[in-house]
Amino acid sequence: MKTQQAIIICNHSKPNLLSQAIINGRSFLDYHLDFLYYHQFKNIVFYINDDFLFIKNIYKNRYKNIQIQYLKGNETFKKAIEDSAELLPENSFYVLHAHLLFYADLWDMNDWLQEHPDCHFIQAFPYPSPPLEAAIFLIRKDFFSTKVFNLKAFNQEKAYHIEVKNEEKLQEFQTHFNSLDIQSLVKKIKKDKEYSLFLDRDGVINKRIKGNYVKYVEEFEFMEGSDDAIVKLSPFFKYIFVVTNQQGVGKNIMNVELLHDVHQHMKQCIVDKGGKIDAMYYCPKLAKNNPKCRKPNIGMALQAQKDFPDIDFNKAIMVGDSISDMHFGQLMQMTTVFVETKEPEEIKAAQKEFIHFTFDDLVAFASHF
Repeated sequence: MKTQQAIIICNHSKPNLLSQAIINGRSFLDYHLDFLYYHQFKNIVFYINDDFLFIKNIYKNRYKNIQIQYLKGNETFKKAIEDSAELLPENSFYVLHAHLLFYADLWDMNDWLQEHPDCHFIQAFPYPSPPLEAAIFLIRKDFFSTKVFNLKAFNQEKAYHIEVKNEEKLQEFQTHFNSLDIQSLVKKIKKDKEYSLFLDRDGVINKRIKGNYVKYVEEFEFMEGSDDAIVKLSPFFKYIFVVTNQQGVGKNIMNVELLHDVHQHMKQCIVDKGGKIDAMYYCPKLAKNNPKCRKPNIGMALQAQKDFPDIDFNKAIMVGDSISDMHFGQLMQMTTVFVETKEPEEIKAAQKEFIHFTFDDLVAFASHF
């Protein structure tokens, strides 16, 4: 059953801006109502105060096929929603802010909530944005009796969030909506054709050797499907770079010549399959000295920019399997993609700060292209 009713909150925004908002000759609120009409909504409640009485004069009791009701008040956000919900017949409802509108797939949100009866509340907002001020909510009426309405729990870093007690369900929801957001990013990459892709090496392209380093070509082994993933990604990125910390050289476990041999072998395998790697950057220095070239420091990114001056880091993706990779990408304002080829604990400490998307591996990321 589809939820076809909504509350539009008006008393928490600026009436002078809202009343003057005319876009292409139409009121901004018209676009709100058309958005809901497109989704076949039947009932709407406007929650208004004295500054918003003009809305009632404009729309009265109906807009197209949508029945409109009004509730006047100056209550808190939660109380405004709770009071307005009493005017709606169905058990669940959407909540929108009158001063902001963005596209969200309401039916997809609805389907997910239907499949998870133990959940009471969904929040969707575009990345990046503050909570509440730029959000669409889907709420069950029994949500108010759960007593889990906690504004501080809203996640400001992720594109979508759900307020539930069950952490497993939370991760499942984030993964589900993550796929919707990555589709938007992929469309942008394909259309723009100016994006650069930065790849960590060990754990992303090739298998790690636990407690050791890949010293020889014979020891190099692609992660399953990673070479094909790079081939698949190649047509969509202007540049593809490898950025890798290789302190095995600084430890005298291997030398630069052997490292070059490994990199040449890796690149040739990918080129032979129709893919590309435009350049490979490595830091051979010891971690204890915190060299500028070693991730998360940005030396390799700056070198890439020097070699390829038209790189736009706002149009760049960093894929890695460690927090240092994510921090490196974040420092350069890249979109960061974390691949979980190590232990899951690796991401816990800095997930909110540095990671935009999470996938099992490079193959899973590439599958969206």
